[in-house]
Amino acid sequence: TASYLASQYQVFFGIYDITEDFFSYLSSQPSAACASEEWFYSPREFWSQSRTWEDGTEKDATDAARITYAGHSVTTNRQLLGKTTVLTLNLGKDKADLDNATAGIQAEGIQGYLCSRSLSEAVTKPMSSGAVPGIVADGNLADLFNGLLYASRTNRYPWNPNRSATYDSGANPWSSDPFVTLPNSFSANNPDMVSLSAASMPAANMFWQGVHKLQPYPLAVAPAFRPDDFHHGVRIRNASDLYWGYKLNKFGESKTSIVCPNAVYVQGNVNTVKHLVTVRGVAASINKHTPLAIFGDSINLESEKFNPLNYQNAGISVTPAGVVSGNGILANPAQMEAEDTAYVACFLTHNLPTSRERVREGQSAAFIDTMLFNEDWNPSSGRKTMAFKGSLVVMDSRRYTRAFLLDANKQYGRTVFGTTVADELYGNLRTQWESLLGARQWTQSAPSVYRSPIRTYTFNDDLLTAEGTPPFTPFGVTSGGVGGWVRIVE
Repeated sequence: TASYLASQYQVFFGIYDITEDFFSYLSSQPSAACASEEWFYSPREFWSQSRTWEDGTEKDATDAARITYAGHSVTTNRQLLGKTTVLTLNLGKDKADLDNATAGIQAEGIQGYLCSRSLSEAVTKPMSSGAVPGIVADGNLADLFNGLLYASRTNRYPWNPNRSATYDSGANPWSSDPFVTLPNSFSANNPDMVSLSAASMPAANMFWQGVHKLQPYPLAVAPAFRPDDFHHGVRIRNASDLYWGYKLNKFGESKTSIVCPNAVYVQGNVNTVKHLVTVRGVAASINKHTPLAIFGDSINLESEKFNPLNYQNAGISVTPAGVVSGNGILANPAQMEAEDTAYVACFLTHNLPTSRERVREGQSAAFIDTMLFNEDWNPSSGRKTMAFKGSLVVMDSRRYTRAFLLDANKQYGRTVFGTTVADELYGNLRTQWESLLGARQWTQSAPSVYRSPIRTYTFNDDLLTAEGTPPFTPFGVTSGGVGGWVRIVE
């Protein structure tokens, strides 16, 4: 697994490439390694996608030209497009620095890596036994770290293995070189992905059997993939305690900013453990949270109970008439119970704007829905609480997804089965929406993908101080030209 991750990602500490050592660190103990890659079905992405590609051809078709719709009951390719992969960053469990542990015992996750490794150790090549670069000045990584952790995902499968001379003279829309072979490959059958032939993907390039191919999936005649359809992202877990930089136990040590231009999934309690620190101008030490900021194109909050394995069974069956049934996560999205979870951090993210186009499609989102949920936060056992303490900055429209909020059944507009104007709408409303959207292609409603929690929001006063401000975050002390207006139309 470490070799596979090293073949897919690069890790830098400043100007130094530390990829091999970073992924090798505690790789024999998967739960303690710095990173892993996981996948799950995203009901929100599945139900929000269009039935067709951007050029109007069908994603699931009966003919090679992809013109004839295969019918509601065939959802193979649309299920593939509902899959999401995440690079999971393991920050290491609560206060796991093991300062007083027996020599040689390493601490878990990225924080443990920072505390346990020197720069000269981090630049070694334990996988390839390659040449080790010279370094200007050695030191413990935690002492050299500035607190900024940047993680970015890109489409790493930029060519179509099923290119065909029948269409576009064999031109490949994803690569200028149709014969390039990337390490993101495998040659045997895999229960999660479509296998490729050994001829096109040699076994010599296979690092790990469970490779997750990103878009485009192996469709012979699929158009180039749009950036706003690339919904793969980064997950942050085991982040309840941020401790990596505490040396003198001063407030502001260990402050961290985690930045990602893609979708971010935040799993479990975040930064809930306080540390006894000295504070400028205060005589006695005080228990305080470590300053933390998380930047993401979208931010999905997953409870302490979330398990991606529960989201790997599609379990959906659709009749030719479009009636959906099944026990899997795509047929019944909001079935996994959440539990009370707290997040102490600053979030900087984008929103689902209330634009004319989104209203016509049947979805927009209020400010309260800036943070996304994917679980049942209101189960029969009692409604759960999402407690947020920090600051929320909303910048612009999301770039890497066109998914809807789906906080309730979607009765009209775009769905995975085409434009719907659901039967459950009252007759007059149904007539009005059909006149606006055109003839309906489906007659059912898309399901909600979560049930909302009790939300509590508390501002963190520490952000008003320099020590309490996470690194590289925007900070303003004055504002001007602030105003707003609302136009209400029936």
